Amino acid sequence: MSRRGLPAAPAGILEVAARAGVSPATVSRALRDQPGVSPSTRAAVRTAAVELGYSASPAAATLSSGRTSSVGVLAASMTKWFFAAALDGAQQILGDAGFELVLQHVPSARLASQVSALSKRMDGMLALCLPPELTRSGVDPARLPVVVVGHRWAGAGSVMTDDRRVGELATGHLLELGHREIAFVGGIEDGRLADGAATGRYAGYRAALRGAGLRSRPAVGAGWTIEDGIAAFEQLWRRAAATPRALPSAVFAVCDEVAMGIALAARQHRVRVPEQLSVIGVDGHEIGAVIGLSTVSQPVHEMGATAAAMLLTRLSAAAGLPQPAKVPVVPWANVWAESALMVRGTTAPLADRRNGRH
Repeated sequence: MSRRGLPAAPAGILEVAARAGVSPATVSRALRDQPGVSPSTRAAVRTAAVELGYSASPAAATLSSGRTSSVGVLAASMTKWFFAAALDGAQQILGDAGFELVLQHVPSARLASQVSALSKRMDGMLALCLPPELTRSGVDPARLPVVVVGHRWAGAGSVMTDDRRVGELATGHLLELGHREIAFVGGIEDGRLADGAATGRYAGYRAALRGAGLRSRPAVGAGWTIEDGIAAFEQLWRRAAATPRALPSAVFAVCDEVAMGIALAARQHRVRVPEQLSVIGVDGHEIGAVIGLSTVSQPVHEMGATAAAMLLTRLSAAAGLPQPAKVPVVPWANVWAESALMVRGTTAPLADRRNGRH
């Protein structure tokens, strides 16, 4: 501690250079094992660095080599909970290592030219739930280190959950409660399941029903928001009113926000959740925990942090530096995150519905 009660500033490269009697450039070359430094000088620099507690960061190394110390973050949304949670995890890792995160909203592949321009100014990229089509537009994992959360790109690192397994977990839970009329809601864009997560979860839903000897329903039109969930329930309600067929007894929503919209709209129509309609989502949204939403949770914050650590491992190796303290070494790979069923208050055993529609 300093005399003012504040932590003393960490030693910098100038202090190491002065202690070892060499130039800052020599310190940089010595600590990165670059040629042109004698063994005795290299040893003197390393001794000075240890004595002063100096640790070069990958960000500092990229600056000394003319790079930007910036990581681009590509996201399909800037407002949805999943993206915010993953970004927070990444920021904690990369921010502490001295990197600036530069955000780029990429709602569709039509903005690929902007993404290409951004990638040319970055030392690495994180892509949050974006399809591999962007690799055809300048984001080349062979040229620039890229780690993807929620998808797999050829040549890129990835951190994701098994979405088919997620669908099987959620639908299997509803089946165990006795439900047989189960609707799948959400993830539809431009009239089809265009997102890899939605496609995988719907595949898991169909597989679970098929395993129980039941037929699946077509996915109900909705995107990924609370408003989409409300609109989807209204669609289910109108269909039930127009035919003798009752509402499904349970809904598997593609994400927690859609599930929240389903539950809200159901209550507006005096359909009791879960007594008359069981609802389950995906993600582990913080608000979902407050309102008692059953879900298949994903460790989203940890997924963002793991992706950042993987990228930092690659950048550290490229700079010839050790991994920063407290940051785990994550090899370049496809990392699978574990999902978990969280049973709360919006799912319940199938009730006797013989007394009429809800």
